[in-house]
Amino acid sequence: MSPPPDVLGQALWAIGSAFCHQIPERSLSLGGYQLPVCARDLGTYLGFFIMSSFFFITRRYRRVELPDRPMLALAIVGVALFLFDALSSYLGFRGTDNALRLGSGLAFGAAVSMLLLNVASVQLFHGKERTATFTWRDGLLLYPMLALIGVALLTVDDAALYYPVAVIAEIGLMVVLFLTAATLGAETRIGERQDDPYPAEYGAGHRYHCDPIAAPHLHLLPLRGLTRRQGFLSPKPIL
Repeated sequence: MSPPPDVLGQALWAIGSAFCHQIPERSLSLGGYQLPVCARDLGTYLGFFIMSSFFFITRRYRRVELPDRPMLALAIVGVALFLFDALSSYLGFRGTDNALRLGSGLAFGAAVSMLLLNVASVQLFHGKERTATFTWRDGLLLYPMLALIGVALLTVDDAALYYPVAVIAEIGLMVVLFLTAATLGAETRIGERQDDPYPAEYGAGHRYHCDPIAAPHLHLLPLRGLTRRQGFLSPKPIL
């Protein structure tokens, strides 16, 4: 099997090749064209997309608490299922098929994105609502939706679905990569601010630069006792 020969099909295939082995036997096809990522990765990226879409559409970025216990339990089960299916088949303990790969990928994508989006709501979006980012009521909608998507991909073989499925999966991948990078960047900035030796005494958002005249003598002084009025340290806003 191969991807569509047009420009879009080749572009999607090239993006997929950067993240997936694209082995034909482990991949699904639509209309005779192989999708740009394997069944397990396809499920994972679709899980990312569904959970991220729900998160933004329902403005869950305003919430900062962890998913409630039922959703955390589903997340743990999803990760465990994914690891069991992947590791046991790779190590040769048991066989697997594309249905299991797709299903475990959907469960894993939903689990990881739930936790990542919760971190993003705190670090990136600075949510204020002390409520769970995802609740069991959300699970009643989201998990049946994921199951229907999985069944449809396994039973419907229509070339018209190729581009919607491939594009949505790769959008899900890009959203998660962006959120991961942005969250790590935000954490790094927070760490840099915490390394400022005078944040509590002189206020957030400033770094204090030493007066060059006083610099040679600072080692003789109790720096933590200095104040702005003494002139040794002057505030300079961070640009």
